[in-house]
Amino acid sequence: MKAPGFPTPVEGELYSSVVARYLHRTAGYTKRNLGLIGLDKASAAAIVPIAVVELAKRMTEGHPWCNNPRKIVENHTIVPLFLHSSSADFYEYKIQEISHGLNGNPSATLGLTKRKKANGLNGRYNSKFCTTCVTEDIENFGFPVLYRQHQPAFVKYCARHSCPLHFSCVNCNTRTRAIMWRMAGQCDCETPIHPTTVETTTDEISEKTLLWVAQQVDHLLQINSSHTNITCNLRQLLKSHDLITPAGKIRNSALIHALEQEIGPNLLYEFGFIVECPRRGSLRHDFARVFRTNHNGTNIIYNLFVAKLFCDDVRDINKTCDYQKFLALNLTKPQSKKNIPTKK
Repeated sequence: MKAPGFPTPVEGELYSSVVARYLHRTAGYTKRNLGLIGLDKASAAAIVPIAVVELAKRMTEGHPWCNNPRKIVENHTIVPLFLHSSSADFYEYKIQEISHGLNGNPSATLGLTKRKKANGLNGRYNSKFCTTCVTEDIENFGFPVLYRQHQPAFVKYCARHSCPLHFSCVNCNTRTRAIMWRMAGQCDCETPIHPTTVETTTDEISEKTLLWVAQQVDHLLQINSSHTNITCNLRQLLKSHDLITPAGKIRNSALIHALEQEIGPNLLYEFGFIVECPRRGSLRHDFARVFRTNHNGTNIIYNLFVAKLFCDDVRDINKTCDYQKFLALNLTKPQSKKNIPTKK
């Protein structure tokens, strides 16, 4: 059965936002209407709809998604963002696998596992939106849009308006699955609560870094963005600056020192670059798993932070990098424990 009248997605719109608009304009029970497009058992929190192939089959002729599940995955989920760290072959293989419904756990494939909850990278899902974007979209389209570039857990700013994002209403976030299909900033609560993603105590260097990260995510998720093997390029740059030994070992202290200067220590703790080891009473630097020999890593936030040492736009990392910016840092200075902040 086809689903006539299914909305046409806006560029960069998250797939769940398009589904929410469909539900908003369609009379009847939510579960029944979700069943008409093959998503009666799906979750709005899923990085890819569980029945993406069936969803594409239910579209009518002429709809951009009609029999084209790859278009849904590549243009309306955040999957491509995490695969930008991998080789071109791995990117193509995983996109095909996920698009054909052959990957039973895309989140695990992309490294979005439960263990990430400890450093805030993958807690309870709650969609995010920019209030300025919502206002502009209502004026331009007549409806608000959830954009995929706002959704990664480490994105806290809107790159286009340089303002903090807001979470969808937290009053609704623990309710039934059907309610979670909603448009940006929309819910039925009398007094919705939309907390911001950025704390008022965030320091200036962290704010600038988070805005830069949001801009890079926005760049990488543009439809015309070409694939960039970030991990491979970074490994070569780290080797050329003697931050990876000939044996493949990361010079953690030098790299952490450079990142503290460029990014600030608070974000290094928040995103798990520096992890306390209670058994040893010391600090652990978690770079080896990312930059040792793995050409298909998906830890995009590690890649982006390290890339910030070399270039102002991650898309240029395989072209012309700002070597002078990196060389200007005092990389040989050993890391001092007295400069390491207390974990909050």
